[in-house]
Amino acid sequence: MLGKNEKVLGSNVIKLLGNESHVKAKGSHKNKVSEKLEAIVANRKRQKNMPEQPLKRIKTENSKVFPKRADEESDEEIIILEYYGDPKFVANQKTLEVRAKKAQVDVATQETKQTLLQDKKCSSEVEKGCEMFLTLSHISTKRKQEEEKCDDVQRPKQRKMVKRREQKTKEVKQKRKENLKNYRKQDKNALRLARLERYREYMSQKPKNATEEEILSGTQKRTEHRRQRLEKETEEQRLANLRRQREKRKNETEEQRIARLAKSREAYKRYREKETEEERRKRLDRKKECKKLLRLVIKGSSL
Repeated sequence: MLGKNEKVLGSNVIKLLGNESHVKAKGSHKNKVSEKLEAIVANRKRQKNMPEQPLKRIKTENSKVFPKRADEESDEEIIILEYYGDPKFVANQKTLEVRAKKAQVDVATQETKQTLLQDKKCSSEVEKGCEMFLTLSHISTKRKQEEEKCDDVQRPKQRKMVKRREQKTKEVKQKRKENLKNYRKQDKNALRLARLERYREYMSQKPKNATEEEILSGTQKRTEHRRQRLEKETEEQRLANLRRQREKRKNETEEQRIARLAKSREAYKRYREKETEEERRKRLDRKKECKKLLRLVIKGSSL
C-alpha cells in the first residue's frame, strides 16, 4: 500500500515525504528528474522559518500536469513527469486514438443506418402510392368498359331523360323571368296611374282664371321648395339625379330636345327680367371667375 503523500500514475511513482524525496522512474531521463527534485528540496530547506507549503505544479517541456482527482487532498501537490520513451505511455496514447477513431466510425455508421431507414420508408410510401394509383386506374378502366358493354337500348333512354330535365329547367327559368317582368310592369303602371290621379286632383283644386300674382306666388313657392330640397340632398343623390337626366336626354328625339331648350331659354329670360341689381352683379362676378378658371385650365393643358 502507498502512503498518504504517494500517488501512482502509469509507471511513474513520486513520493513526497516532508523535506525528503525518493523517485522511482524508468527511461533515459532519470538523472534530469533527480536534479530537478533536489533543487526543489533545497529551495524548501532555505525557507526554514516559513511554514511548510505543498509543492507547486511545475510544467516543463517533457512534463505534463494532470488535474486533481476527487480523492486527492488539498494540501498535496504532485509533479507528474511523462517519459515519452515509456512504451506503456505510448501504447495508452495509441489505444486512446484508436478508440476515438472507432467512436467516429460508429457515429458515421449510425447516421448512414438512419438515412438508409428513411430512404426505405420513403420508397415504401412511394410504392404504396403507386399501387393505389394503379388500382384506381384499373377500377376506372373497368367502369368505362362496363359502360361501353351496357345495352344500346338503355343508353338512349338515359340521354332522353337528361334532355327532358334540361328542357324543364329552362322552361321554369323563362316563366320566372316573364312573371317578374309582368309584375314590374304592373307596378310601374300602378304608380303612373296614381301620379296622374294626384295631378288631376291638384289641377281641379287650382283656379282656372288665376291672376299673375297667384301664378308668381306659385312659382316662388316651387322655387323655394326646390332650393330647400337641393340643400338637403347629398352628393350621391345629386349624381343619381344627373344620371337620370342624361339617360332621358339620350332617348329623346330632336323635336323634344328643341322644345326643352326653348322652354329653358324662356325660363331664363323671365328670371333675368325679374332679377334685381345685386343679383345681376353677383351673377356677372361669378361669370368672370368662371372665365378666369377656364383660361388657367387651357394654359395648363397647352403647357
